[in-house]
Amino acid sequence: MKKQLITAISHSLVWICFFLIVPLMPMRPGESINLYTMVPFFCAYAYLIVFFYINTHVLLPRLIEKKKYLFYALYILFIFLIYFFIQRLIWHNFNPIMNGPPPPHEMFEGKRFSERNDLLPWRQISLSFFQFFLFFILSIGYKIALSWISINQRNREIEAEMLKSELSYLKAQINPHFFFNTLNTIYALTLSKSEKASEATLLLSQIVRYVLDKSKEDFVSLQEEVLYLEDYINLQKLRFSTTLNVNFNIVGNPDKYNIAPLIMIPFIENAFQYGVSTHYTSEIDILIEAKEDKVYFKVNNHIYKSDNNVFDRNSIGIENTRKRLDLIYPGNYSLVINNQNDSFQVELFINSQDKQ
Repeated sequence: MKKQLITAISHSLVWICFFLIVPLMPMRPGESINLYTMVPFFCAYAYLIVFFYINTHVLLPRLIEKKKYLFYALYILFIFLIYFFIQRLIWHNFNPIMNGPPPPHEMFEGKRFSERNDLLPWRQISLSFFQFFLFFILSIGYKIALSWISINQRNREIEAEMLKSELSYLKAQINPHFFFNTLNTIYALTLSKSEKASEATLLLSQIVRYVLDKSKEDFVSLQEEVLYLEDYINLQKLRFSTTLNVNFNIVGNPDKYNIAPLIMIPFIENAFQYGVSTHYTSEIDILIEAKEDKVYFKVNNHIYKSDNNVFDRNSIGIENTRKRLDLIYPGNYSLVINNQNDSFQVELFINSQDKQ
C-alpha cells in the first residue's frame, strides 16, 4: 500500500511539472499566459495521459503479452482516431486562428485566409500523430521498465528463497554430524562407567538445546556461541581428562558482536577428533578475538592420527562450513587452513558488525 501511494504521488508530480513547463516553452519573451488558449493543450494531453496508462496496464498486458497483435493494432488505431477528432473539435472551438481573421503578419504576405485554412488540417494530422506516437512510445518504454523491475525483484526473491533453503540444508547436515560425535563421547564415558557420565549428560542437554534453538537463527550473539563452545570443550575434557590440555582464550568483548551459529564448531570437532592421543599428552589451542568490527578465530593442534585418517578438506563438515561462509559472508571473510609437519591450524577472519 505504501509503495502504491509513493508511485501515485511521484506520477502526479511528474504530470504537474509537465503541465506547468511545456505550455511555457513556445511562448515569446514578454508574452502573457492566456488560459483560454491553453484549453486545447490541457484537453489533448489529458487524453494522452489516460491513453498512456490504458496502454501500459490494459492493452499491452492483455493483448501483446497474449500475442493478439491484430486486435492491439485496431485498438491503437481506434484510440488515435478518437484523439484526432477530439483535438480537431477543440481546435475549431478554441483556436483563434481558425475562427478569426489572419494575424497581422500574414495579412501583408498576400495569403488568402481560405488557403491557409486548407493547409491547417494537414498540420493538425501531423501534430496529432506526433503527440500520440510520443506517448505511445513512452507507454511502451514505461511498461518495459516495469517488467524489468518486476523480473529483477522476482529473481531476487527466488535467490533469497534458494539461499534460505540452501542454508537450512547445510544446517541440517551440520546437526547429525555434531550429534554423532557428541554421542560417541557419552558412549565412551558410559562404557568406562565414569562418574562423570551425569555431568556429561547435562552438558549434552545444554548443547542439544542450543543447537535446536539457535541453528534456526541467522545470527546469534558471539557470547552465546562462546558458551556453547565451552560446553562442548568441557564435554570432551571429561573424556580425555588425563591426556588433554585445552587452552581456550577469549580476547575482547564477545557480547558486542553477532555471528552465524555453529560456524566454528566443525574446526573444533576436527581438533578433538585428530589432535588427541590416548598415549601422549595432547594440547589444543583455541583463540577467539573480537575487536574493531572483526572476529578472529584460530585453532591449532598436533595430528596424532595416521595419514589415512587425517582431516580431509573436502569432507562434509569443512565443505559445508565453506559454503555457509560464502553465503553468509560473501567477500567478508578469510579462511586459511594449514596442514603440515603433523600440525593442523585453522585461521578464520570475519568482518562482523557490532550488535545494534
